[in-house]
Amino acid sequence: MKDTIVVNIISKTHFVLVAVLSFILVALGATFIVLQNGVDMQETSFENMTIKKMHIQWNEKLNIAVEELSIKKTKQSKDSQTFQEIKKTLLNSVAKYVDVNTRYLSFIESLSIKKIKYDTMRATLKYNTQEQGVFTLKAADFSVRSYFWLEGDNVVLNIDNLTGLQNKIKANGLVIVDMQHKKIFTRTDIDINNDANITLYGIADQERFTYRIDSKKEIEDIRAFVALFHLSDTLKFWAMDAIDASSLQINKMRGFVEYDALNSAYKNLYISATLNKLNYTYNPKLDAIHTQKSELEFSKGVLSIYPKEAYTYKVPLQNSWVKIDFTKPQSMLTLHLLFHARLDNDIVHILNAYKISLPFVQHTGKIKTDLRLAINLETLDVDTQGTFSTKKANIDYSGINLDVKDLLVKLNNSNITIAHMKAHYNNGVDAVADVTAHYNTKSDTGEITFYFTKIQLSADEYLNAQKKPLKVVYKISPKADKLIIDK
Repeated sequence: MKDTIVVNIISKTHFVLVAVLSFILVALGATFIVLQNGVDMQETSFENMTIKKMHIQWNEKLNIAVEELSIKKTKQSKDSQTFQEIKKTLLNSVAKYVDVNTRYLSFIESLSIKKIKYDTMRATLKYNTQEQGVFTLKAADFSVRSYFWLEGDNVVLNIDNLTGLQNKIKANGLVIVDMQHKKIFTRTDIDINNDANITLYGIADQERFTYRIDSKKEIEDIRAFVALFHLSDTLKFWAMDAIDASSLQINKMRGFVEYDALNSAYKNLYISATLNKLNYTYNPKLDAIHTQKSELEFSKGVLSIYPKEAYTYKVPLQNSWVKIDFTKPQSMLTLHLLFHARLDNDIVHILNAYKISLPFVQHTGKIKTDLRLAINLETLDVDTQGTFSTKKANIDYSGINLDVKDLLVKLNNSNITIAHMKAHYNNGVDAVADVTAHYNTKSDTGEITFYFTKIQLSADEYLNAQKKPLKVVYKISPKADKLIIDK
């Protein structure tokens, strides 16, 4: 969950609890001798705490009642502490204070603090040996009500209600603090914006927080759910803004966070999910990828989307997929298009968006397309690799209409190679040739080699070159094209 929320809640709650526990320890040590007849104090201060209207009395055990406990901020308790700084003291200090004070709780019959003030927060604490303790806390952006009790070396907290106002979060669950092994266990049910309903299972020690999340129903407000995670601007767009889906079903979600490596937490996150009725915008200038259902996987910092029944520009995309690698110094998006379709103007438009200029447009037949676009999301540089093949089709090649067979075109960025093609030209002049070619779109250079096996010389006369094809080379250059005919 968004670590700024966690830091905010933990840092503020941590200092309130530590201050309260410190107060208990000092009160016990300072007043034991004069307690049997009861002691009233109007106001007393020590360190960063001020106590108003405190009554302490010994009746077989201690009974302590405080009207108000005010805690001042110190340089060490500033809200701007990082999670790493909090981590270094949180478990140790809580363990220390709870361990010490749980020993003395056996001497306490009741403890009541009506008002605890820390910055803009207000809290209350009530405990007696006959029932569970109650702790409440309210701040501008969240509130907590929990019950607590002791079980051997463990402190058990039952979070009855935790509410995050900013993100419309409601949570309740159980937290167990294992004082002997200095570990915290939790099972928390979380409702987000009356939409996402998840259960968080977590174990925290002094090095890491390991978690698993189970989702109880499909999530409709995907943006609100994803917004809870701390995402970089780049990750936020491709994992949040580019996704438009009717609902998200989380199948598996697990991971761990190492406190000293928060920036790498996403590499330790695994998600398996299903996106329903997805429209994925991989390029704002192009039609989105539309699917009825898509399988999503996030593993080791790589987001993979496998569309089912997908299409773009009404072209079925069959086995196409999208991957985004966030582990690279500059995030990389790979779009792998695997489909059989006609290379019409829509498909050519997709290629042109990435400065890929194929020298032909297809009219009939289908071409098997295997095209991989690797896009640097920072620089928008594109690495393009692909092949296009067909057994039979009709195309316009550099303005000439051709019937083609056994076509294989290879694409390597700006280099286009026709490995082989049998072309039949029949527009006033009948000609058949085997064709190979290579062309560089940046330098506008290349050559086309024709091996003519049949050429119409006149209405009734043909040149039959089946045994020895006529070789014609057409050289392309920015300065001047050249035609070379073998004699």
